[in-house]
Amino acid sequence: MELKTTVIAFICPGCGETIVRDINIFSLSGGCDIDCDCGETLNIKVTQNRKVVLSVPCLACPEYHTIRLSSASFFDRELFTVQCPYTALDICYIGHRDKVEKAVSDNKKYLEETFSANKNGEIERDILQEMYDKYDNPMVMNDILLIIRDYITDGAVECGCDNTDKLRIDIARDRVVLACNGCGKSKEIRALTENDVTYMAELDKIVLK
Repeated sequence: MELKTTVIAFICPGCGETIVRDINIFSLSGGCDIDCDCGETLNIKVTQNRKVVLSVPCLACPEYHTIRLSSASFFDRELFTVQCPYTALDICYIGHRDKVEKAVSDNKKYLEETFSANKNGEIERDILQEMYDKYDNPMVMNDILLIIRDYITDGAVECGCDNTDKLRIDIARDRVVLACNGCGKSKEIRALTENDVTYMAELDKIVLK
């Protein structure tokens, strides 16, 4: 029986190095950390319902971004790209080694061009400031929205009519309302703290009431 393995690469925001590691199903079973020598860490944990949750340090903003994947998606995708939602910069790759190595190489060239075009070597932060003004905790809000969209994509949202093509997402400063336009059922989801992110990531499904 073939051992399930994938490759993870992330760009360390502390020193700029690209850290590449092989992860197999056994090393992942209890969760693990991928450490850079400078002290930055990408954390991986597995929830009780066997979802893989990654906390990825960001090159572009001073926060970690949380990504939730099914175990099958984590190991079987040829390439999955994690981007900073505010700058659209690639910060992490997961997948087959050849695909990951090519993505890392292409991204390195892009980053070199981006930084050399800026005299101060800094990424523009206007969009980051806009997000901070719009939400009470923009990083948590981003993570919650990513998780909700994962549930929708996986077909893990239940409502009275099961018409998931009629779902809508309404966003306030500190919460999200996921609702069905077909039957009117909805669920209010807090988006204030990391506990809110953990709670959402560990659900088997979202049930609208």
